[in-house]
Amino acid sequence: MNKLFSLLTVCLALTFTASNSYAQDSVFDELTLNGLAAFQKLRKEYYIGALYLERNSQSPEDILAMSGNKRMDIRIVDDNWSPRRFAKEWTGAILLNNESPNLEKLTTQIQAFTQIPRNDLITGDHLTIDMAEGRHTTIYLNGHRVFRTVNNDFFYALLNTWIGSKPPSTEFRQNIVKLPRDEDGVTLLTRYENLNYSDKRKRQIMGWSKSEQNTGSASSSGAFGPPGINGAVSASVSVNTEQAAAQKAAAAKKAAEEKVAADALAKARAAKEVAEAKAAASAAALAKARAEQARQEAMNEYQSAMYQIISKNVKYPKRSQQRGERGRAVVAVELDREGKILKLSLKEPTQFSRLNSAAEKAFKVSEPFPPIPQDLTGNSFEFLFPINF
Repeated sequence: MNKLFSLLTVCLALTFTASNSYAQDSVFDELTLNGLAAFQKLRKEYYIGALYLERNSQSPEDILAMSGNKRMDIRIVDDNWSPRRFAKEWTGAILLNNESPNLEKLTTQIQAFTQIPRNDLITGDHLTIDMAEGRHTTIYLNGHRVFRTVNNDFFYALLNTWIGSKPPSTEFRQNIVKLPRDEDGVTLLTRYENLNYSDKRKRQIMGWSKSEQNTGSASSSGAFGPPGINGAVSASVSVNTEQAAAQKAAAAKKAAEEKVAADALAKARAAKEVAEAKAAASAAALAKARAEQARQEAMNEYQSAMYQIISKNVKYPKRSQQRGERGRAVVAVELDREGKILKLSLKEPTQFSRLNSAAEKAFKVSEPFPPIPQDLTGNSFEFLFPINF
């Protein structure tokens, strides 16, 4: 098994260099595969993700702080990952794993990233995010450059979706920070290597960008050019009318897609805020409950010490013994922080005055009680004690 895994790792390194020659900086060809994981949701697999670094690390914190270039490579498994579902999935993951202040300045990059697919992504598509440390982050789809940011912040926002506080799953994060070497890991590596796109598919992806460029820069030279011959003027007008209609439709479609992405971003952000508020409220309630429990335990411990003192000073009157007087008196006592009695009363007296007096006397002769512990706040403290005769 180890020999097989080593062989596959060597094959991976060779094919990686050959299939990713589009990288603008050749240093990306020298990166080391750090981890590999399959992204699944509701039992449906969407992609296999790979993380490449200049040196291996099994610590998410170390990876985030590590200097050097980095690459996230995503190979699509699902054969019809729609633009809408792609935008929803990534928007939610980015918002869940990054702080709100950091996201404000990345809004444009998030929208650009979630709008990369102009049509369904299919099995074998490659989405590659290259981070050139201190310079820029470049994103490619099937070897075609989609866009570039002028810093590395957006790369780390994406990386946090894999190794942040809320990754797709615990297993996913474990496999990304440490390449799995069991039989399942070998199978996953083989599947990852076999996920490739065709030249035809690459041209289709390039066509998405060309279509956007054409619809984004309408030309009016044909409509207002010099008259031609053999009906050239009417033909030009007809062509440009059709182009204008197509451009308008494309612009409307793009605006609708941008609105969907913006709505998804706003919805995910609102959901994150609600979740954070609930988590904060839950944490506050838990802290309050623990504090109250600690206070009650301290009070119980102090009351137990008081009871031991009082029980030694309870005297059963001889006359009551002779007359067979029995009963249970419940005494309420209020102490200050020094253990001195502020108030003493019978909460539930017996029917015999001698027994009631004996119960109160047991408290008076026991004064002062030990000082109240420092971890108990307040100026006065009330206790109830049953005295049985």
